[in-house]
Amino acid sequence: MWVSWLKMNGDYLKDVLANEIIRNERQHKDFNVYHSLLSSSFQGMFKVLKPKHYLTLTFHNPTFKIRNSTIRAGVFTGFEFQKIHHQELARPSAKSLLQPFGSAQGDFYLRFYKQRMKSAVIHPKEIDELRFEKIVVDTTIALLAERAEPTPYTIIINYIDPVLAKQGYFSSLDTGLDINAVLKNHLDKEFVLLPTKIGGAEGKLWWFKDTAIVPRLHEIPLTERVEQTVYRKLYQKGKVTFTEVWDAVSTEFPNSLTSDSTSILDALKFMPGRLQAATGC
Repeated sequence: MWVSWLKMNGDYLKDVLANEIIRNERQHKDFNVYHSLLSSSFQGMFKVLKPKHYLTLTFHNPTFKIRNSTIRAGVFTGFEFQKIHHQELARPSAKSLLQPFGSAQGDFYLRFYKQRMKSAVIHPKEIDELRFEKIVVDTTIALLAERAEPTPYTIIINYIDPVLAKQGYFSSLDTGLDINAVLKNHLDKEFVLLPTKIGGAEGKLWWFKDTAIVPRLHEIPLTERVEQTVYRKLYQKGKVTFTEVWDAVSTEFPNSLTSDSTSILDALKFMPGRLQAATGC
């Protein structure tokens, strides 16, 4: 039906099945075939992309192994991996945000950069268990300190990925190292899970067991900083779209400080009253 609708012949479908980058046992494509096809695609994109330009790749698979494979394919091709951004579902459930060991739901955006001069591909070094554990713990501490508030697990794992890539974690396709396992082992040591409630759903967020391990932890919580940005945007323009607010927040708070749409929507709900109080109307 698909081929008929597109007015193609049968060879078109055969080409799609042969070249589609997918892990599908029915198509006789195991993980190794998937990674090989993915690497070939990156090589083609690297060839046609102009120097000093960016490649943004989006995909939906929340499996850590697939993200590992994707970033590894890009790095080994010659791209500089710069950041990963998780775009949650349009209407994420509060329950999914509060899962202390859940998986990310929604889309992942990976940004790669092609340098001006083609340099030799730097293959990341193998990473041992102790080094991996230290990177995960130190990065989580830095993230929580910068956000200055209890944080969902989804945000934590999406922030750690780029750090691990730069440190060399993505040099191995088959590895037993796992962020989830490391964080579980450090519960009641550096970290604790704090009960919370969002929109009627109950769950837990990650925070420090003892904030004394972080010197000068006096930042304003990220939620309050987002509210201030939303307030300034509304005060300046009076009427704004959600996209305009999202752009302002994302620009002011990039990377680890990127907020989720839920907190922005919550801030917008309380803005009319604050604007009336500020303007006297």
